[in-house]
Amino acid sequence: MKFYEKYKVGAEYKNFTVVSIDDLHDFKAVGLYLRHKTTGLEVYHIINDDEENLFSFNFRTLAKNSYGAAHIMEHSVLCGSEKFPLKEPFTTLENQSVKSFLNAMTYPDKTSYPAASLIQSDYFNLMDVYADAVFFPKLSRQTFEQEGWRVEMDENDRLSVQGIVYNEMKARFSDFNQVCIDRMIDTMYPDSIYCYESGGDPLEIPNLTYENWLEFHKKFYSPSNCLLFLYGNIPTEVQLDFIAEKYIPRLEASYPPANIPDLRAARPFINDEIRAIQKTPPLTESVCKTYTAPDNGATGSMVCTAWYTGESDIEKTYLAEVLSGNDSSPLSKILQESDLGDDLAPVCGNFGYVHQNNFMAYGLSGVKKGNENKVFDLIKSALETIYENGVSEADVNSAIMGIDFNLREVGRHFGPYSIVLMSKALSGWTNGFEPKLHLSPISDFEKIKKQIASDPSYTKNLIKKYFIDNSLHADVIVEPSKEYFEERNGREAQLLEKFEKTLDKASLKTELEKLHAYQSRVESPEELSCIPHLKVSELKADLNHIQTRVSEVEGLDGSIPVVFSDENTNGIVYVDVAFPIDNIAPSDFKDLPLMIDSLTDLGWNGKKWDECTAQMACIMGDVGTRTIIGELPDSEDSRKNAASYKNKNIAGRSWISISAKFLSHKTKESLELLSEIVSKMSFDDAKRLKTILSENQLDKKSNFVHHANHYLSLRGRSFFNKASAMNELFYGVSQYFHINSYTKKQVPDLLKKYKALYESILDQGSVLHVTADTESLSEVEKLLPAFAKNTGLKKLKPSAGYELKDYFPYIYQCQPEEKTEVIKVKTQSGFSAMYFPCTIWLTKEAAAEDILSTWLNGHLLWEKIRMTGGAYGGSCAPDASDKIFAMMSWRDPTPFKSLELFIESLEEACKKEFSEEEVECCIISSYSDEIVPDSPSQRGVRGFNRFLFGTTADMIQKRLEQTLSVTPEDVHKAAERLLEYSKNCRKFVICDKSKDFCGKVIQI
Repeated sequence: MKFYEKYKVGAEYKNFTVVSIDDLHDFKAVGLYLRHKTTGLEVYHIINDDEENLFSFNFRTLAKNSYGAAHIMEHSVLCGSEKFPLKEPFTTLENQSVKSFLNAMTYPDKTSYPAASLIQSDYFNLMDVYADAVFFPKLSRQTFEQEGWRVEMDENDRLSVQGIVYNEMKARFSDFNQVCIDRMIDTMYPDSIYCYESGGDPLEIPNLTYENWLEFHKKFYSPSNCLLFLYGNIPTEVQLDFIAEKYIPRLEASYPPANIPDLRAARPFINDEIRAIQKTPPLTESVCKTYTAPDNGATGSMVCTAWYTGESDIEKTYLAEVLSGNDSSPLSKILQESDLGDDLAPVCGNFGYVHQNNFMAYGLSGVKKGNENKVFDLIKSALETIYENGVSEADVNSAIMGIDFNLREVGRHFGPYSIVLMSKALSGWTNGFEPKLHLSPISDFEKIKKQIASDPSYTKNLIKKYFIDNSLHADVIVEPSKEYFEERNGREAQLLEKFEKTLDKASLKTELEKLHAYQSRVESPEELSCIPHLKVSELKADLNHIQTRVSEVEGLDGSIPVVFSDENTNGIVYVDVAFPIDNIAPSDFKDLPLMIDSLTDLGWNGKKWDECTAQMACIMGDVGTRTIIGELPDSEDSRKNAASYKNKNIAGRSWISISAKFLSHKTKESLELLSEIVSKMSFDDAKRLKTILSENQLDKKSNFVHHANHYLSLRGRSFFNKASAMNELFYGVSQYFHINSYTKKQVPDLLKKYKALYESILDQGSVLHVTADTESLSEVEKLLPAFAKNTGLKKLKPSAGYELKDYFPYIYQCQPEEKTEVIKVKTQSGFSAMYFPCTIWLTKEAAAEDILSTWLNGHLLWEKIRMTGGAYGGSCAPDASDKIFAMMSWRDPTPFKSLELFIESLEEACKKEFSEEEVECCIISSYSDEIVPDSPSQRGVRGFNRFLFGTTADMIQKRLEQTLSVTPEDVHKAAERLLEYSKNCRKFVICDKSKDFCGKVIQI
């Protein structure tokens, strides 16, 4: 019998009172809301059949300044606690747990500590460490200085401010789009917690004292302010028993009683002090504000208007979807076709930051000086026009389909789907509303759909209510400024001057020596053993393998391979129509990305792009393109498998896929439309391509620093194999410069070229892939023969056989003989990377190198790059299928030094004697990577990719068995082998333009 069947509302279990039992029909679950008598701890358990259980300790953490106390606390509570007095229990867990998710996150109004596992004993190990961390942390001064901020002194007695959070936030304040979003929120909530940077402003972080930081924990980390979210199939009694036995007595002894007036109250308990801080008064009059942001590639200002829309609910989601759900939506289209900007602003749509005073904002980025008022006028006049003319039935149906689809699709983007449900529960719970408030979105939207159907003026009235009759608004301009970094650097220099005058350097040196001794101290195996872990012998030696079925349909001139993935997709069908692109001449490769990005946005069959987009949005969830770039792994197993279908011209090639997803009851009309799209693509709308070009150029320029690690990875790997060179041409620095070399005058010629390229791609033949549940697959399979014939699909042609050297001439400033490259851009943070060969996949040696990288990430690299070096992160990883070993750092104050530390780490690993216990912990961590569940659509994609690149379930199983059998001697040999390989390394750095370097430099 389930807990909620035995204990009804008002009943008690171990001093937990049942507050409510909620039927979460939309998610096939039950929500159980409980409150503890003496401590005030609140629990919400979403109970279902999911074996991936998740917990999260959540606290309302409300900042009154931008000192970053909440963010530094988030980093620090997991740096040792009463029961687990290690330097880094979090890292220990990361490297010896079978976790499927492990994180900590700071938000403007709360801090969350979630973790998940598929194994119950491991789950409670995680909960034990996390509970002790949040309620009983050590919070030493050394932790504060390491994670938050400190004054550092180099060998020449030069001072600098360092700290992991400090350096992390420098990178955030280097991002134009992020600063734009922050300034919009500042404007809408000027007298609240939301106008402060909960992560910390690097110019303000040094104002935080150690004592104030400790007080922050005392104020906000009490059990009465804790919201414990649970999810999954572990029985509620078992979870409450664990908490009651392990933590309630300690909490009662350490924290004062909560004194909650009514234990059965449906609304959460919030003490008066926190409730007062939570208040978020709106503006009392309209304002126009102008700010500056870093000019990192921005082509002009962000110009936006925002209106308050009241409480967060599905009605506002619908309104935003109608107005701007896709590029053909009425407001999006008017703004984008105005030529007043290069793209929609990063804050377009519905913003649910505050439960009772949310806002909607619309505007443009890339607005030239002098056009700001024209944009403000356009936004308001566009809304008036849409109101006066009414919203078309197609736009309404498109919005309904989009929301219906999004509510049904289960994704795994930033962790398990349970994180999405946690976010929904916390959005009300944190602000004093029942956790269930936002946990019925499908049912709530059904009510909206009935109102839409019964009242033709419903949508029009929403526009009137929230925009036309809503005179209170904020106009916001964020200008890119070349002086932004200079101004911030100047203020940092003033701070250092102050420290020069006030600090005693002898005392500072002593304090730093204590910190560095703390950081460099190696904990003994006995100390580390305080955190329990599973044994390798307890791990299942077989995996839940992805199954695919291969068939064929007849095309125009022969057989077309079809790959079927049978997955529980909740009535959604995913279809890929893939064409090889490795026969396109290398000289044309850099032109492919923009063509591929615009393919389904230029219209088809003689119809305008907006008509086509609206038609698609009424029938499908989405249609778009993706690339699948890779090679056959250089292993005997892969070659043998590929040989079995060599005559099909499939294995080890690179592809473009035109991909669609739709609800199963729309299968027939969706396949008919997809056939029309693929076979009758249009290439004659120059105006539309100019818009897409501007959007892509703006995105590349404004997001370079945000994606710095990605650019380094693509650049570094491009010298090793053909697929990596293709990826650099498609997405790397080479593409950055190429797409920004296009001018709008070239658009007509580009369209002609794209038409010829597309026709050539279609002529190469195709392969089909479908992911759906069993019933839907049966329906799709019946319709595929007609689809293949109507689309004009052809059998696959052989690969042209281009080699790596054929792509080198088209890689930007490609000089294979240069072993070090530096990319300079305006930024307050740095990034570094090193690449060298590793052992091929499916060998005992490759498995050992993987285990070594796990150990390095949790020990030497963590200690040298993050703890001592102050970077936000440092890691390494082998890509055995490509035979490339990568070592990277990010948000790094000393990226050039990190390159030296990479080699130093390998050298120290060679001198180490690895114990059985250490290797076992790393094997367990590596095993966890293998068993992390994918969403149904992700399983389908993974299965298709394995088919394309000659990988079978037997090979995946073989890799797992090799991992489970790695020995300490294997790991030691791996360290020696990689150190030898590293002598042939390539080094890459992204840093600020002010940094000196004599060698190859690329200026962004």
